[in-house]
Amino acid sequence: ALFSGQIAAAMVTRAQYENALKMQNQSATRFVATELQSPLLPARGWAIGMAVKADQRELAQALETALNALRASGELQRIFAQYGVSMVAP
Repeated sequence: ALFSGQIAAAMVTRAQYENALKMQNQSATRFVATELQSPLLPARGWAIGMAVKADQRELAQALETALNALRASGELQRIFAQYGVSMVAP
């Protein structure tokens, strides 16, 4: 709706905005994006995460190791780029 001019503004996450630009083949120069400060939003990073039960330390370690390997190999960055999203560490 924003890209077609049906609405004048939208409140979305940076990831949603960047991905929509890529998927709709739009130029960011058409729009002005501003960071919004709100107590309801995380100050930096993502409002998502991983959690495991306290007695599943081995699983937690395996997940952390896998994520670190994805980051170190550049694969995590490639995944973000595939969707047109900037990878910003919290």
